[in-house]
Amino acid sequence: MENTFKYAVYRVSHERGLLLNAKLTYDIQRLPTRNSFDASKKVCNQIALDAMALFGPKHQTLAAFVNSACSSLQIPHIETRMDTSTLPPAAFSINLHPEAEHLGKAYLDVIKHYGWEDMLIIYSGQEGLFKIQSLIRATSLTSGMTVIVRQADMFNMRSVLKEAKQKSLRHIIAELNVTETTLLLKMKSE
Repeated sequence: MENTFKYAVYRVSHERGLLLNAKLTYDIQRLPTRNSFDASKKVCNQIALDAMALFGPKHQTLAAFVNSACSSLQIPHIETRMDTSTLPPAAFSINLHPEAEHLGKAYLDVIKHYGWEDMLIIYSGQEGLFKIQSLIRATSLTSGMTVIVRQADMFNMRSVLKEAKQKSLRHIIAELNVTETTLLLKMKSE
């Protein structure tokens, strides 16, 4: 998301026909998830710099604060996190992350399109399980499909992949963070 945003700002700023005599800039700040006071100070500093919109954060508690501040000050707030809240979004907030049910349906459509008969679903953590639970439910109702679901981390990834190989599972769906996905791909290619 960050790179996409940087590229979009660059393109708009350098496209001669758009926003004549204007130059867009961005200021990316990383919020400390374990210190809400420092995080809220950073958000307030961004707002004081006349930010036109705020993106993120992914951390649920911090996102609630940013959402509230943006809503009060009528600043657009753009999120890209799994939202488990049942509350309606604030007036100035939009979440670009698909809902878990829609994500599960999209995965299932791809699986059916390619005619998969077996798969390993790997996830890490509670959020990962939440994202894929609708897919797990749907595949359990699909007759003739072999599905194995495993929680994996850096320490048991190799054994999970070994099990998949022993059971001749050819397809993998991974709901992992970037570091774990990199590790998975590295181990899979060995």
